Amino acid sequence: MKRLIIIIAIFTVALLSLNGVTFANDVQYVDYSDTISQNILNLPNYELDSIDLSLQVIIHNSSMFKLYNININGTSYSNIEQQNDSLFIFNIKSYNVPKGLSINYIGKVLAGNDSIFNISIKNFSINNDRYSDSTYTFKVKSQYKDIIYIRFPEIFNLYPNPISNARTIFCEFASDIVDSLAISLYDIKGRKLLIKKLYNTKKGRQILELEIPQFIYAGLYFFVINDKFGYHSYKFEVIK
Repeated sequence: MKRLIIIIAIFTVALLSLNGVTFANDVQYVDYSDTISQNILNLPNYELDSIDLSLQVIIHNSSMFKLYNININGTSYSNIEQQNDSLFIFNIKSYNVPKGLSINYIGKVLAGNDSIFNISIKNFSINNDRYSDSTYTFKVKSQYKDIIYIRFPEIFNLYPNPISNARTIFCEFASDIVDSLAISLYDIKGRKLLIKKLYNTKKGRQILELEIPQFIYAGLYFFVINDKFGYHSYKFEVIK
């Protein structure tokens, strides 16, 4: 029975290779904040005039990775429909193919340090030709042998930015540790206007809603996130 399973597995990998799909069985090591460009299809001799393409991207640990776009032959497409935190659907109609076809998904590693996350490609079809599902496994490398999670947190988006009439702003950040951290608001002169402390934060990507003080004026400001290991700042603008 075991021998039969092994034979089936080998045949499956060979079939995927023939279809042009890279079957990622091995763990790929990446660094925190790396931008990943993962090839999922490479057909250099593809010669159809146009294609209708659809696929699903499933991020099994969505706190570890943010999907940016789908890249086809060097052109990036961000018209990705997000169903939930983990499921993304991409469709493109009547795409003109000069010659050859190469498809990548592109995104950013948000947090980890010795954390593993998986990304699957499912329901992948081109002109009604169905391609096999594939899964890619990534492990975030640690530069520290004794302490696993030691990278400082990072803000990677503030919105709306610039801000005008709104009294709240959303802060997207990633943290590697489950511990306390603080998010502070500074003006351009370095004066602290606001501080919010978080306790027992979860690891990975988070979104925090922050109130903007009514007394602040038009100009440049900075949100600074820090824990006991380090800090990261992000600039935003107030328009009156």
